[in-house]
Amino acid sequence: MTNGHGAREDKNGKFRWYNEYSLPEGGTVVVRLDTTVTDIKRKLNRAENLRQIPPSDAEFKWLHKRRNDIESTNRAFDAACGVSERTVKVRNACS
Repeated sequence: MTNGHGAREDKNGKFRWYNEYSLPEGGTVVVRLDTTVTDIKRKLNRAENLRQIPPSDAEFKWLHKRRNDIESTNRAFDAACGVSERTVKVRNACS
């Protein structure tokens, strides 16, 4: 169960995203949602392994229905900017 979420800004003006989850045995845990340098070194893609919005959330079904549309739009945007799945950098023109 998600208790809350938020972003924290670092000294460079970049944001890190977190969710707070209730544990079944009591208490809570805060989990970072964005990719870290350590994740990159371990070849771990957090976005593929964590859900920012859990299936138990009231909005999950509505949002999940939109996923294919969103991914299609992102793919079209990437193609228009010359970005492929193998591209590491995004060109400044696309940001």
